[in-house]
Amino acid sequence: MGQVGGIPHQYLIHKQFKKNKMEQLLVINNGAFTKAGNFRGYTATGKDIHIFPRQLESIGINATTKIDFPLYAIATDKTYGARLDSKTGLPVAYLDGSFTMTRRTALSVFKSRADIKSAISEERTLVMEIDHEVNEFAKALSFATPTEEAMSDLQANSAF
Repeated sequence: MGQVGGIPHQYLIHKQFKKNKMEQLLVINNGAFTKAGNFRGYTATGKDIHIFPRQLESIGINATTKIDFPLYAIATDKTYGARLDSKTGLPVAYLDGSFTMTRRTALSVFKSRADIKSAISEERTLVMEIDHEVNEFAKALSFATPTEEAMSDLQANSAF
């Protein structure tokens, strides 16, 4: 279900996961589904995390599934704007009166420590392999030792 080589598909295509982004690796020890159908999980240190239902569905979990904790997640703090009133089109403030809110939101969720380690390793290994190929290509173009500028130019023209 939504997997490529044992790695949840959601992780492989998630465009917001970047090495330099402020991602957080979390171990979720408990939680519950909300009335809206989302999942609110908690770590042993009290951090909370919002997980969309489709993310849990991609690993075979839904509101009726007994969850075998822990779950593992890659998360980031995301800021959301206020929803618009359906009649007036004007923003509706949150309970605290603000028009934005920030919450820790899952980018990807995994059932096991092995799955999260594999997914992260795969992405980082792919980046290293691409860097190696770019380096080899630069050497083939007679750059004795590719300069940082030459490498930057090659990477800038890369499809990645």
